[in-house]
Amino acid sequence: MQNLLTTHSLLFPALLAYRTLNTALIKTHYEPDEYFQSVEVAMNTILNKTTFTWEWFFGIRSFVFVCLYILPLLVLRWVTIFYSSFINTHTNTTVSHDLLFMKYSPYIIKLIGAIISTISDYSTIISYKLLYNIQDIPYEIVITTIFNIGLWLYSTRSHINSVESALTIYIIHRLLSISTCKDKSTKIISHLLTVLLSIITVYIRPTSIINIICIWIYSVYKEILSFNKAWFIKEKNIKNFNILKYMILYITHSRIISVINIISCIISILLCILIDSLFYKELVCSVYEFYRVNIIYKVSHVFGTLPFMYVIMFLCVLMGAYTGMLIISIFSNNINYLSVEVISPLLYIIIHGVIAHKEMRFLIPVLPYVNIIIARELKKLWCSDKKITESLKNQNFSITQKGSILIKKLLFSKYVFIGNLIIGIIIGLDHQNISKPIDYLRNECFQRLSSKDTPIFILNTFTPYMLPLSTYLGHKRVITRSLDNNPNILSTIGHLNRKQKFKDTSYKLRIEEYNTAESKMVDNIMLFEPLDYHYIIINSKYSTELEGKLPEFVKVHESVHKRVPTKESICIYKQAFK
Repeated sequence: MQNLLTTHSLLFPALLAYRTLNTALIKTHYEPDEYFQSVEVAMNTILNKTTFTWEWFFGIRSFVFVCLYILPLLVLRWVTIFYSSFINTHTNTTVSHDLLFMKYSPYIIKLIGAIISTISDYSTIISYKLLYNIQDIPYEIVITTIFNIGLWLYSTRSHINSVESALTIYIIHRLLSISTCKDKSTKIISHLLTVLLSIITVYIRPTSIINIICIWIYSVYKEILSFNKAWFIKEKNIKNFNILKYMILYITHSRIISVINIISCIISILLCILIDSLFYKELVCSVYEFYRVNIIYKVSHVFGTLPFMYVIMFLCVLMGAYTGMLIISIFSNNINYLSVEVISPLLYIIIHGVIAHKEMRFLIPVLPYVNIIIARELKKLWCSDKKITESLKNQNFSITQKGSILIKKLLFSKYVFIGNLIIGIIIGLDHQNISKPIDYLRNECFQRLSSKDTPIFILNTFTPYMLPLSTYLGHKRVITRSLDNNPNILSTIGHLNRKQKFKDTSYKLRIEEYNTAESKMVDNIMLFEPLDYHYIIINSKYSTELEGKLPEFVKVHESVHKRVPTKESICIYKQAFK
């Protein structure tokens, strides 16, 4: 079985099946950015809705990233239109393409996440193979990749950081593969495409430049070593070494520092700016806007700042049981501290530690490197397993030495790997599980839209951003209104102008709505003309008061989910006879 799963032909399909199962078992939702920077924007754009978060108003988010989701969703929309037209024409059954789109769009999003995660896994495994010049697919890197708790919980989500992680390790995979290629034409084309991909990755997520620059420098270094070997053979006499002549000759023959790659770089930047400008309806470079808003005006600080130590804490949470393995691997005599797989994540962690605003998801791109480092130590442990067993029987070893050997064996045992994944599965199913209310609303809306030709109005007063309604209720006749909870950023961004697309009055910037309404939630709901809505979503603690003031509404759903350190209960009320 080991050899079967680690052959080149079956590796990618096996990983895809694994990540498809992974995404199916993720029932949770942690941060608003998982949906509101990507999928919600794609759905709202397709359905011509006007619900966007504040950062889109000022151009700091790139629509290039949204294209990753909007293009497959548009394909789905065209397929549903064609399919419904075919069925309606050739059968007596009436099928609505809008309903089909609403039904299947969440599965397309899940599938995209599974594919992106699979590319990340596959690239990690092949990068490990190329870094250490291994012929067969190494079993140890497959193990560390599939049992990583952080990747299980985050890699299949629609976070920009999950995509950044996949693209970065894929670029590493490409550059390492190119370095082994002998065909010049293939090298030129491959470098051109990799430059294009690198620029797009940096454009949609500026901090990815840390890892991407490291691997490009490493590639230049490897190319210079190869060039040196050929140059010394040709020159033979190095006494009259001319650095200028050497540099000109190298650049002339370089496949990396070339005119075609520079042109590719410029075209990539212009293409990204063009896509953003078409979306915002004015000239916009989102990287510049991101820098201007978050770095110069420090708007990100409004959302909270944390000290450096939180980066270490977040990384430990993401790694789970891998934390102990990584510590042992770092202090092992088997590690090269100047290698790209060590320097790159170290720089990434340090720079994110310096950045004031921190979130756990920012560190997802470090995880593939962690897998590579731990896999190397795991391989060493397997190779020396017999010697370790003999050492434990050796009477000359002290209790301290034997204890350290036992701890190492325990930390790298199969039970720790399996336990790590089991904990990840439980967290992915349980912590902040939003599937029950979403599934109920999907079924209700589907039945109502199938039988009636009128809009459905939903008022969501539950914890802001916990329910990505456009993603799961993606129909033009489902009209949702959700309370927002952006902090008061107006004093910081008051001098900034909205982009042309969002100057229309239909795009409303809402600030601290939830905090304002929370103290007297039901009284504030009464101000929203609640009888215009078919459904009201609310925290269960307001149930008694809501039922007293709005007897027209009947409770039709209630569910509880964990939100550490407490639990939250959500209710859905339906207006009777409406």
